[in-house]
Amino acid sequence: MRILQLAYTPLENEPPLFALGSTLAEAGHQVLCVGYGTTGRTGFSRVRHGYYLHRVYRPDLNRTPRLLRGAIRVANYWRGILHLVKRWIPDLIFAHNYDVLPLALYIGAGTHAPVIYYCTEYTEKPGIREYLTGWGFLKAVEPFIVRRCPVAISVEPNRAILQAKEWKRPIDCVILNAPKYDDRFAGRALTQLENRSGPLRFVYAGRISEEQCIDQLVSAAMTGGFHLDLYGHVDSGFAARFNSAMESAKETGKHLIVYRGKVKYSELKEVLLGYDVGICLYNAGRTNTRLAAPAKLLEYMRSGLAVLTSDQPTPSQMINSALAGIIVDTCDADRLRAAMEYLSDLGRPGVKQFGTAGLDAFRLSLNYEAQATKLMQWVMRYDDKRTVTPF
Repeated sequence: MRILQLAYTPLENEPPLFALGSTLAEAGHQVLCVGYGTTGRTGFSRVRHGYYLHRVYRPDLNRTPRLLRGAIRVANYWRGILHLVKRWIPDLIFAHNYDVLPLALYIGAGTHAPVIYYCTEYTEKPGIREYLTGWGFLKAVEPFIVRRCPVAISVEPNRAILQAKEWKRPIDCVILNAPKYDDRFAGRALTQLENRSGPLRFVYAGRISEEQCIDQLVSAAMTGGFHLDLYGHVDSGFAARFNSAMESAKETGKHLIVYRGKVKYSELKEVLLGYDVGICLYNAGRTNTRLAAPAKLLEYMRSGLAVLTSDQPTPSQMINSALAGIIVDTCDADRLRAAMEYLSDLGRPGVKQFGTAGLDAFRLSLNYEAQATKLMQWVMRYDDKRTVTPF
């Protein structure tokens, strides 16, 4: 089948999109994932045999009024995709956010391709600001369109409960934001786990913002004298505070806390092999963080790291079930420092036990292939009969 993935994102760090597309390509389908890009980051690129990305040009227009700027960008994105599907007619469509749902339904109506809504984020009901920027109107029609999709997928079980109520339809399955399993890499991760030595090395990889409790984490590492590396995009509104925290860390003279910039998602697993403990923290300021569905936590487990995480429902349930790390009930600096000290006191044997347990849990049930079994069975049935049957 020809399968189209639509996502109004830059297609840079999108674990669920890439895992889905690669899994479908491995099953023999031709998959095209379309997002947007700026100058120099547009056009086609190949992920693997059968799986391609295409970024539609997204104009800058920073001096244009926000509502008009958003409308022009969306119109340009939609026009680019409609031009594309005249030549590349899909048999099945995955829409990954509410921004593209109306477009997906329109394309599906013209090509007779069913639309699967694979919602990777939870977006709350729009307010006045969202309507003023234009996005509120697209969000407002989301429930009506989702009820016309044969399959709806969420990435976190508690989000799925909220979404089912808002959309007035059941969620057909939950697929955690997991990476794919690689047997050879698993062997390397286990070998690396066996050979690590010296003081523990902590790592945070992901979005760097207030919601991820980065202030408290840096403070805990600084006062505790721990080696901490941070990777990821720094939110513009948080940059000044983050830079100030990093300057304070440098003034200690120990140079144990280092920001190493952004890392490509395709390179992340290799980078993580050099660490002992992966950190995954969230505050409860928004539904997306209160009901977190963290890809980074599963990346840590895939690479054989022990995990230090906050007590959001899904992260804590995964770590408790796998016995793969420890959980803090609040993300203040003192609690985080105490947790890091506890891991250091456990020493190599204890951290190795957490890492080994995480590797086992990922191999058995937390990899993408295991999580997406139900969806892939549906796709296979549809491909066989080309009729939409109950999930």
